Amino acid sequence: MNQEIILIRRYFECAAFVLLWMAGEHYLRLSPIVSQLLGIPLIVLFQLAVARRPLQQIWAFDLDKFRIDRKTVIIAGGLAAGCGALLWLGSGHHAAGLEPRLMFFWLVVASAIPAALALREQRLAEFGRALPWLLAAAILRVVWHFVWQGGPVLVPAGKLLDFFTTWLGEFVALFLVDEVAFRGALDPHLLRASSGRLHEWCSATFVSILWAIWHLPAYNPHAKSFLALFSGLAPFYIGVLMMGVLLSFCARRARTLAPSSIMHAFGNAYVLSLMK
Repeated sequence: MNQEIILIRRYFECAAFVLLWMAGEHYLRLSPIVSQLLGIPLIVLFQLAVARRPLQQIWAFDLDKFRIDRKTVIIAGGLAAGCGALLWLGSGHHAAGLEPRLMFFWLVVASAIPAALALREQRLAEFGRALPWLLAAAILRVVWHFVWQGGPVLVPAGKLLDFFTTWLGEFVALFLVDEVAFRGALDPHLLRASSGRLHEWCSATFVSILWAIWHLPAYNPHAKSFLALFSGLAPFYIGVLMMGVLLSFCARRARTLAPSSIMHAFGNAYVLSLMK
């Protein structure tokens, strides 16, 4: 098949995936966390039936075989235990009420093995190649928060425990939700359709536009129709788009989702801890 046709088809496949996910959230009136759970089977279906790539390569791009060894179990157990203990102590953004804590904890437990898999497969040299993109994303997140919201730059000492708890929970949970969808499934699928520096930037930008659009239902919950979701684009979405591009290059250089999830979780925890 002609390479241009393949490329156009993959752009369409990525857009259709995101719109389908958004439509499910909107028409079924799902809460954000339930919508993210809905995304799990959609991501699996996309990876296996559309991208036709092994499922484990969502989290570690070069991993040929899904294997759970002793090291993976130890890392996963430590992540789940740490999240559970901190949530049970009542710190962090996700600790408001017993039911939200339990729902988020089970999401973390389900995410612990994929998170451990990515951490186990992360190579130091590749992490080093991803580091400049990770640092650029951190600076962008702090500057964007200061300029757009006019808030403080530093997390107050009294909120550091909340920040760390939220960061750890978000980091683990991201291995089953949007980090997996956009940087683990969609971005590699689109990137592999062509080559060249221009394609690298265009594909990262397109996936990041989809990521920004994907946030619309959560930030416009009172939209009366699906099309009305797209009527209220705010400067927030420009920041999401810019962050998404940096996270795409971070994941590409690292060859796992570990660094991009570290940064994504940092951005979420940074804003949420300052908002409390």
